[in-house]
Amino acid sequence: MLRRTLIWIALFACFGMAVGNAFGARKERVIGGKTGTSWAEAVYENTILYHDCNRKRWIALDDTTVPDAIQPMEFKSRENIMTNPDAPENMAVNLLGFEWTGFKITQALRWASMELGWNPRVWSGGRVFIPSLGVCIGSATPSGSTIMVDGNKTSAVAYYREQVAEFVPYVEYLERLGAAQAAVGLHHLMLPVWPMETSFWTFDLGIPLPVKTIRFYPPPTGVHPTGVPYSEYFPKAYEVSVTDQIYPWLVDEEPDGLRQAFEDVVARVFYNTEQDVEVELPSTRFVRHIRIAFDLMPQTFGIAEVEVYGEGFPAVARYISEVLDFGEPVTFGKVCYKFTKFRKTPDGEAVEDPDAAVRLVLQTKSGRDDSPLAYHVYSEWGKEVEVGGKEYEESKKMYSSYYYPVKNLEGYQASVIEETERWDMWSSPYRSSEVPIRSSDARRYFQFKFNIETDDPFAYGRLDSLVFEYSPLLCKDVVGSVSLWDAPIAEETITTEVPLGVDTTFCYTIEAVFDSPAQKGFDGVRIALPSKGEFVRLEMGDVAVPQEEIVVRDDSVNVEQGVCYLEACFPSHRITRARNAPLKAVFKTTLLSSGSYFTTEVFDTQSDNFPQLVNPKGGNPNVLRVFASESEFDVLASVEIAPGLITPNGDGQNDEAEIAFTLFGVEETPVLIEVHDLSGTRVREVLSENRSAGTHTERWDGMNAEGDLVSPGVYLCRTRVEADAGVYEKVKAILVVY
Repeated sequence: MLRRTLIWIALFACFGMAVGNAFGARKERVIGGKTGTSWAEAVYENTILYHDCNRKRWIALDDTTVPDAIQPMEFKSRENIMTNPDAPENMAVNLLGFEWTGFKITQALRWASMELGWNPRVWSGGRVFIPSLGVCIGSATPSGSTIMVDGNKTSAVAYYREQVAEFVPYVEYLERLGAAQAAVGLHHLMLPVWPMETSFWTFDLGIPLPVKTIRFYPPPTGVHPTGVPYSEYFPKAYEVSVTDQIYPWLVDEEPDGLRQAFEDVVARVFYNTEQDVEVELPSTRFVRHIRIAFDLMPQTFGIAEVEVYGEGFPAVARYISEVLDFGEPVTFGKVCYKFTKFRKTPDGEAVEDPDAAVRLVLQTKSGRDDSPLAYHVYSEWGKEVEVGGKEYEESKKMYSSYYYPVKNLEGYQASVIEETERWDMWSSPYRSSEVPIRSSDARRYFQFKFNIETDDPFAYGRLDSLVFEYSPLLCKDVVGSVSLWDAPIAEETITTEVPLGVDTTFCYTIEAVFDSPAQKGFDGVRIALPSKGEFVRLEMGDVAVPQEEIVVRDDSVNVEQGVCYLEACFPSHRITRARNAPLKAVFKTTLLSSGSYFTTEVFDTQSDNFPQLVNPKGGNPNVLRVFASESEFDVLASVEIAPGLITPNGDGQNDEAEIAFTLFGVEETPVLIEVHDLSGTRVREVLSENRSAGTHTERWDGMNAEGDLVSPGVYLCRTRVEADAGVYEKVKAILVVY
């Protein structure tokens, strides 16, 4: 006992000295704020995939209104969302600064150096009158459907119907057109006029934006060769529908056939006499797609511009950072940020509102090189081969379509995907500030992204700064695997299965790799457990470390935010470059769900370095994961009440009943605990919240719902769990006496 006490004293003495002498080991990378890299400088800019105004990977964000901070851009009621007053000449750009495209499918967007969910789209479809004629009035740049969003009222798309015409589905028309082109050897449709499409246009705003008014009209000036003013070619019948959703049929490769309206039809008019059509939505709402249809009747019409107005903030604003280079592989600490929620009042004042339905969704990842994307081209055999970004950029673009497929793929650009061999996947979102970074340690490169989301067009969030902590590595790498103590794992591909709800002894094996004298090693290990655990022993190599030379903190278990941790320190047996033997931590715990991943980190009590995560040995995450052997189990495993008899008289003895219940295999499932009298009347609701797998504890103090002590007698405590697998319930008796 004396030796253990001395070890504790030495441990804290070393730690205190480390804090005083090595405080500089911890560093910070700051984005935003008064001292950090500006948001504009830190944004990711991809010149390989995107050109011109589409390069920067942020959308609907404002970093100028509040100095050093970033927040969603605010839309004013008189600003047309569809155009941008600062757009380059002869380019259709929306108010967010992204170029419009007439392409619908994802692959076609890539050909045009654009991306779904960023660039706005407009395309036509539906039924076609044959014969008929469609022409561009005025400027031919931009051409096609984007003329309607170029901000030029003198340019338009106009359609003229013959008196006798055949009305066919758009798909059938395209099949006829393809056959005719094939007969004369044409491979691309390059005609100054095209058959009339009297059906509909679909406008994708890129992201859901606050919309109140939709407006469209013919050219206000000019005269057709027949002598009819263009202003008379306004639509006589139309339908407008909107949605804030994205559906597969809005991005697939098939051409649009017969039209279907979106779920919210905001206007349907069969006899229109207004040249300037203005559709008012009942209230400002989020809209992603707008569909304007003209197939309610055969008609001749022209559309110069489609304008959209609204006020408030977008449903989502996105930011992707550049790749941050730390200069060398590092260990990550915490991510810290200041995020404030606001609401705009009817008179336009911004006030703080902590309860606003606004979210910051922040994610990170780390990598071994500076390219988080994997670029591919097609080989001579039609297989995708990974290449560098420059080679991809210089490869041929596949200007093909549903109608004109490329037959020889060799040398053409193929897929661009997230790199997963040298880079992590994106972490799960960080729900709060000052939490550990969940990306792999021992990485030099780092990237983050975030969304600012809102459910209310008049509520938004402001991000003042982001801080990412880091420090030098304790060792080049540290890998581990977990197995049953009596059946050690033989290969990295083998998984471990254990009975659910049974106390089981595990062995966690840790191996360190060093490649520099600057890496000082570690003398502690911290393992995240699925439930409360018990430390058994520690081995270095095949030699057991004496129990009196091990410090197990807080009687084996620390519980933080519902997660159990087992932490052991061994200051006199630290792992270093000169003294590096496999470390085996033996402990007991209980599996409460179908699977559990044993996240582990090593730390050094003699320096201020951040703990370093243990990576799965062989790169296979299953070696750190344990699975349940049962396929069926009772979600509400147990309910225990202690003491079963309470005397709530305020003397400090048996004043409360502790209700402990254990859940298996669930995440955030509703749990209800109520106390009833013998007649079935509810006396008190003890708990009505969501809970995950694990053991939880609540208390009943003998009071009813009004705060009065109940009468002496027998009461029934009912615990009810509503899970996907069914409803589970247990009832226990509590005796109240005075």
